[in-house]
Amino acid sequence: ESITGRLVIRPDTSGRVVGNAFSVPIDLPSGAEKVEMINIQARTFPDTLRVELIDAPDFVVASQEAKLIDLRQQDQLYAVVTGATTPPISLSGVHIGGFEAEQASWDITNVPDNPLALQSLDMMVLQNLDSDNLTTAQRMAIRRWVEAGGHLLVMGGASAQATASAFMDVLPFMPQDSQSIDDLTALAVYAGDHRTPLLGRTVIATGDVADSGIVLVETDDALPLLVRRDLGAGVIDYLTADPTLEPLASWGDLPLLWMHLVTTRAPQPTWTQGFTEPQWGADALANLPGVDL
Repeated sequence: ESITGRLVIRPDTSGRVVGNAFSVPIDLPSGAEKVEMINIQARTFPDTLRVELIDAPDFVVASQEAKLIDLRQQDQLYAVVTGATTPPISLSGVHIGGFEAEQASWDITNVPDNPLALQSLDMMVLQNLDSDNLTTAQRMAIRRWVEAGGHLLVMGGASAQATASAFMDVLPFMPQDSQSIDDLTALAVYAGDHRTPLLGRTVIATGDVADSGIVLVETDDALPLLVRRDLGAGVIDYLTADPTLEPLASWGDLPLLWMHLVTTRAPQPTWTQGFTEPQWGADALANLPGVDL
C-alpha cells in the first residue's frame, strides 16, 4: 500500500550511537522503490543502528539494522563515484603512516547534497559518469566541500567530457576532445616507478589547461596527463587518461600514483580539521569583560 511517513534513526532503538533523533520524510506510492540519504552524527559505539519506516499515524511499518564502520581520526576514507557500467578503481591500499583506508563505491544517487556529509572524506573520485545527472545541490555540495579543504580527482579518457561537464568552471583542465597515444610512462616516473614502461595504445582527453591549472605530468609531445589546481582550501586533480584501460589497468604500482596525489597536496589550515579543543574557545570567551556564557 501507499505510505507517507518518514525514515527515522533515534536513541530509543539505536543505543548510544546517536544523541537525538534524525529523520527524513518519504512518500512511497504503491509499488514504489526509493533511495534516501539520512545525514546523522554518530557519537559512540555500538557499531549498529536501526533505521525505521514510520507512517503518518506513527506506526513502525518496517525496520532494518545498519552496520557502521568506525574510523579513527588518522584513517583515510575515499569515495569513488562511477557510472553504472564502470568498475571503480581501488583506493583501499592508499593508507598513510600505517593507518587504515576504507573506500565507499557510489553511484550518482549516493552523493550527498550537503557538504557537511562529505567532510569525513579524504578524497572523492569522479570516474566515467555523466555529471550532468547530479542535482544542483549535489554539485554545490561537492564544490563547497573542496573549498573547505576537500580533494577531488576527476578522470578523463573517452568519456571525459561527460564526466567533467558539470564542473568545467572549476576544473584545472577542460576536456574538449580525445586522442590515442602509445606511452604513459611519464605517469609511472611521477609516481616513483622508474622501471616500468607504460606502453600500449590508449585514449586520453585533450583540451585546455585552465589559467589556474598546473601541469604536473605531460607526454614528450607536451600533452597534459595530470593537471592540478587549488580551489579555496582544497585541491582538484585531473587525470586525462582512464585508469580502467591499459596500460594503467594492469600496472601493479598504480596505487603509487594515487598515494602521490594524496600526499603531495599543500598542507591544510588547521581549521579544516574542525574544533579539537572547543573548551579552549569557551574559556577564551569567558575571559572577555562583560561576557557571560
